Parts: sequence; structure tokens; C-alpha cells
Amino acid sequence: LRKAIAWAETENARAGSPLNGKIALDKIAVMGQSCGGFMSLELGADPRVKTIGVFNSGVQGNNMSQLAALHGPVLLINGHERDFLMASSKATYDAIDKLPAFYGARHGAGHTATVDHPGGGEWANVASNWLLWQFKSDKKAAKMFVGKDCSLCTNSNWDTASKRLQ
Repeated sequence: LRKAIAWAETENARAGSPLNGKIALDKIAVMGQSCGGFMSLELGADPRVKTIGVFNSGVQGNNMSQLAALHGPVLLINGHERDFLMASSKATYDAIDKLPAFYGARHGAGHTATVDHPGGGEWANVASNWLLWQFKSDKKAAKMFVGKDCSLCTNSNWDTASKRLQ
């Protein structure tokens, strides 16, 4: 993942690259499911990464100190009681004490959640709205996560929590 970010930086600056000047390097997100979530937590310390998404995952063991290196908003979602990493996801959310964070547990989704659904299913929709809100200040997308009528917060299929989101 670090190499992918470095590649994007190089291609954005390289003369003749089809991506020259087209990559918003100030809007880099890292998101991953399961072990990809572990990688997102690791890469969240990279100053180039502005937000992370941790799906069906969380900090492992006594490594909560890893959270101190994070510096941007954190999205944590999991597959609720059928997801063997639900407790880790919730503990990670609970341990975040200085950053904006959103936590969602989708009832009955399990560990692979909607990964196999066309287009990534509900998980892809949540991730897309998070990025639209974080990087484009999209007010419609923000309504999925904030406000008294937050669409995930009022959806009976989700248990949610948030902190320091505006």
C-alpha cells in the first residue's frame, strides 16, 4: 500500500504519464476488509493518508497504542454478531479518543458482509458516501453518518456510534 501511494505520487508528477497532474494527493484514503483493515490501521499513520476505512477488522491484541499514530477520521464497520471480528472493531472504536470516528455493525452481515454482492453491495455504498463526505464535503453523503436523522443511525439493520463528527 505504501508503494502504491508512492507510485501515485510519481505518476502524478511524471511527464508523459496519463495521470500527470490528475491525482488529488491531498485526498488519499486507505480502506480494507479483514486483513486489509489491519493494513488500513497501519497506513493510517502515514501523513499522506487523510482517512481510513476498517471493515470487519480492528486493532489486534494489546496494540491499541497503534491508534495514537492515526491523524484523520476513521470509519469502522463490521458484520455484527456473525462477524468474528465484531468485538475487535468495537474495541478499536472505543479506544479512539481524539479523532472523529464512526462505528457501524450491520445485523446479520457476517465477516464477508456484502463483499460478494454486485458492486460491493451495502459496504461499497457506505465507503463511497464516507469518501464523498470526507473529500468532497458532500452534504447528502454526510447524512449517512451525521445528524439526528443519520441514515445508518436510524436504520434498524445497523447498530451505530459516532464521536467528534461534524
